[in-house]
Amino acid sequence: MASLRNRNGTYYIVFTKRVDGDLSQAACSLRTEDKREAEDLCKEYGKKYERGEIDPFGGWTYQKELRRRREEQSGRTIGAAVDKFLRSKSHVTESTRAGYRHKLTGFAESVGESMPVDLINKGDIQSFCFREDLARATQRTYLRHCKMLFRWLEREEWIDQNVCEPIRYPRKQETTAGKMINENELDKLFRTFKRLQREKITSGQTTGLHIWFKLVVAMSFYQGLRVGEIVRLDWLNVSLDDKRLDLTRTKNGEQRVIPIRSAYLPYLKAWHRLCSRPDEGLVFFKSDAPGRHTGKKCPLGEDHVSKVYKEYVRAAGLPESVCFHGLRHSCGTQLLRRGMDLHEVASWLGHSSLDSVRTYEHLNDQDLRSKMEELGM
Repeated sequence: MASLRNRNGTYYIVFTKRVDGDLSQAACSLRTEDKREAEDLCKEYGKKYERGEIDPFGGWTYQKELRRRREEQSGRTIGAAVDKFLRSKSHVTESTRAGYRHKLTGFAESVGESMPVDLINKGDIQSFCFREDLARATQRTYLRHCKMLFRWLEREEWIDQNVCEPIRYPRKQETTAGKMINENELDKLFRTFKRLQREKITSGQTTGLHIWFKLVVAMSFYQGLRVGEIVRLDWLNVSLDDKRLDLTRTKNGEQRVIPIRSAYLPYLKAWHRLCSRPDEGLVFFKSDAPGRHTGKKCPLGEDHVSKVYKEYVRAAGLPESVCFHGLRHSCGTQLLRRGMDLHEVASWLGHSSLDSVRTYEHLNDQDLRSKMEELGM
């Protein structure tokens, strides 16, 4: 059993046991003068003593317990936590694990990788997830990943309190239709890009020209690829002669083959020529200036592509709700309007559920007007 004793204003915990009929006691300071705190500690360590988790008669003291906790906490940094969490996700696909890695290492860097996990507060998480340059859908994704990390930390007993759990998700963005653009808006976007690129070159700028922009945007608009599938696409998976894309690095890990649409084929052939007709290597990459395609190729980042796209969307005066993922919605909508059924569109876009494809079954004002004219109304 355990009891409290006060000596000169400081509380001690006293453990008692009988050995061969003799009473034996072990006492150690709780290093507090607060009676309520001492009572809580006495209750906690009294139970641990009864369960055999501590042995005050074998050298255990509260001071040693505090030292052990400090040493344990010194290794429980957010950087170490993210590394261990990622290792626990060995059962998921590489692309899913890459998504975890990108977002959670970004969070660790934002608070400092050496920050103890128990010192991270609600504001740290909100500052990272709810940045103004992120679309609300992206904010929700960032928060979802943080919630998964902090639930894991709680299960692993790295933290006593989950400060992430009470944070609410931001409201969803506008409807799917608000994220998309049509071919006229795509043309306006490309004209804006051409104008701004010409201005940069005229001023002598050799960086930040985004020469990949039209190709990447058009691929998502016409082919419906996810941004992750685009930035990882290799020339080995492109057959210009057969007009086919063999996608092997997909979101769900399942390979799929899709034809290259006639509207996009000229873009891809021109880019292939500009890149000196390679047989392998990344299709899209960063480059400092037009025509500079030798030397090291730096892969594009998913967030970088989305951010640059948003910059040109704003420059073109398109609605603020327009986002890169909306290009994929645009493709799905086009395919449905041209006669494909839901199963065919789901196969093309790599959806495992028809529910995802049904989001493309919306009608805009032009659809309604066209239908009225067809019916003579």
